[in-house]
Amino acid sequence: MISLTKGQVIAAISALALAAVIVVLPKTVPFDADNQKVDVEGAEETLEMQITEGISSVLQSEAPMQGIMMLRQVLEKEPGNVKANLALAVFSVVSGQYEKAFDRFQQVLNAEQKDEGAAKFLAQVYAREGKIDMIIGSMTEYKTMIEDDGIQRQIDDIINELNNI
Repeated sequence: MISLTKGQVIAAISALALAAVIVVLPKTVPFDADNQKVDVEGAEETLEMQITEGISSVLQSEAPMQGIMMLRQVLEKEPGNVKANLALAVFSVVSGQYEKAFDRFQQVLNAEQKDEGAAKFLAQVYAREGKIDMIIGSMTEYKTMIEDDGIQRQIDDIINELNNI
């Protein structure tokens, strides 16, 4: 069996979590040549569009707080919105605001018990905080959500390594 250091385990958990975000979060909002948002003809701006625009603003602009505010506005209208909470949780991890991230990931998991991305990122937050028992619990929960045997074996290996720290 391969022996991993604590740093390698944290890196593995972070890599799994980042992969989930890349899959889950939208990539772009339609913009014209002048970098202005293009409105979808005849459609009102929905919460979904606001979430997408907010995420894109955080990822692609020099004013990420404008995007964060857009996501917060969505949550003012719909506090249980899973996508907005998940996006804000991920951005909280990126900015090192782990307590905020923890709360938002918990909200996502409370709303959607089977959210793989939230479970993986929650493990990452625990890893950054050095909460080994909580990482193990979160990874065990994540393992129940997936069907891929290879990933389940990887999770088992990570859990075994964490138990030996």
